[in-house]
Amino acid sequence: QNKIDQNPDFNIDSGILQKRYPNINGYFQISCATGKGIDTLRTAIEELLPGTDFLKTPVAASWVKIKETLVTVIRSRPYIDHSRFREICEENNVTSPEEQEILINFLNELGIVLHFKKINLDHFYVLNPRWVTEAVYNIINSCRLQEKNGIIAESEVDFILNKEKKKIDPYEKRLNVRYTKAEQSYIITLMGDNKFELCYKCQNNTLLIPDLLTKKSPGYELPGDDSLHFLITFDYFPPSITGRFIIKMLDEVKETPDEGKKAMVWRNGIVLENREKNTEGMVRGNKEDKTIYLYSWEINRPKQLSVIARKRKLSP
Repeated sequence: QNKIDQNPDFNIDSGILQKRYPNINGYFQISCATGKGIDTLRTAIEELLPGTDFLKTPVAASWVKIKETLVTVIRSRPYIDHSRFREICEENNVTSPEEQEILINFLNELGIVLHFKKINLDHFYVLNPRWVTEAVYNIINSCRLQEKNGIIAESEVDFILNKEKKKIDPYEKRLNVRYTKAEQSYIITLMGDNKFELCYKCQNNTLLIPDLLTKKSPGYELPGDDSLHFLITFDYFPPSITGRFIIKMLDEVKETPDEGKKAMVWRNGIVLENREKNTEGMVRGNKEDKTIYLYSWEINRPKQLSVIARKRKLSP
């Protein structure tokens, strides 16, 4: 539990956590600003590490040299591309593409390199994770993005990352780097990946951040008794579940009938339309009730709900 200097009375139910996650070895309260509690945490880690299976895994000397080279490169740039990584490997006699692939995955597990193989971003082997996280936080916490209720033009990302005045945490040391167009595109792609689902890139080159959408619903009224209702109730309501669902379903969002043609979506819900099946639906999340409410009407109503609940993988 970090930042105890800001939240000294914050506590957790360690009993429930221990029962659910028996691999937990301890609970520690620390302050990254003052250093309080760090020595106790360090001692506990030092005592636990020798017993882990990970330390018993043999590693080739050439791999260690490559890791040390990458750590040195971090001082001059936050990432390298695939060709540069291959060169470093070959300089240390790791020439097989298969071994290089195993090594990059191993370094990714260690946190030396951030490599997202499934996102098809091989040209970015991130050496400094802060370079990614700082950009993501700057976008999510952007004043301009909040003023526009979570919807901006993709071109505005350049202003947010490189020109907008940032909210400064007194305990935080920023990298203060500029992001090129290619780097901005990488960050946007990363945020929109299925693994993170922080934003959605719309067809008209706009970006949508669900957590920053307006809280006000569009005032869309259900067709009364003609609609089919379906509920999904959770023991624990994941905070991001509604936003992630909105991102998955934006290709079927209904637009307002006026000339503005605005998407009927808000922070806690979305109105859907499937013209091929002549169906409409609405999904609304309520964290207080720990419930997702689904409504469908017109033709093929059961099938529409089936698509929403099954194909879109609503469950966390």
